[in-house]
Amino acid sequence: YSEEEGTPAATMANQVPAEVRAARRDELVSLVQRSQRAFARSKVGSTLEVLIDSPGEGGFGSLGRCAFDAPDIDCVVHLPETLPPGSYVQAEVTDSHEFDL
Repeated sequence: YSEEEGTPAATMANQVPAEVRAARRDELVSLVQRSQRAFARSKVGSTLEVLIDSPGEGGFGSLGRCAFDAPDIDCVVHLPETLPPGSYVQAEVTDSHEFDL
């Protein structure tokens, strides 16, 4: 929840206390993170089509994403090969780390 300027709810009495809002936010974030970790782990052992976005960090390998990943928001796929951005590859998922494959 955030107070949106110009909305009736922003000026209503009996607003939810900041501590309650923070606790609810933290609970929701924790739930989403657990779900995302489980999803990433579920992909280990599968082969996915990956769109190469860029070279990997330090010039090692490549970074890409799958059809279910939004750019700059969702997880990234780390590949050991250096591949041209814009190319598609079939990649076997061998591990997950937090949200990334």
